[in-house]
Amino acid sequence: MIPGELTLFQAITEHIPNAAVFVVDQDFRYVHAGGSGLRAANMRPEDFEGKFLANVVPNDLLKQYLSDYTAIFSGETFIREHTVGLR
Repeated sequence: MIPGELTLFQAITEHIPNAAVFVVDQDFRYVHAGGSGLRAANMRPEDFEGKFLANVVPNDLLKQYLSDYTAIFSGETFIREHTVGLR
């Protein structure tokens, strides 16, 4: 990351209401995780940061996440909503 980028992501993360924000590198490792939605789901940034998707995402969702992130790295976009806990 470029110096200061993580600080920018952290600032954006904390100002998007009811959202969880994740930054994932091209090795499918979480670089940043945060937001009020993450806390509402009883999760913490340290549950994700520095870990690979395969070590965090449930097996039944892993294929979809890998597909979504591969699409993003190829310049595509997507919108997906999913349930976490009661949200």
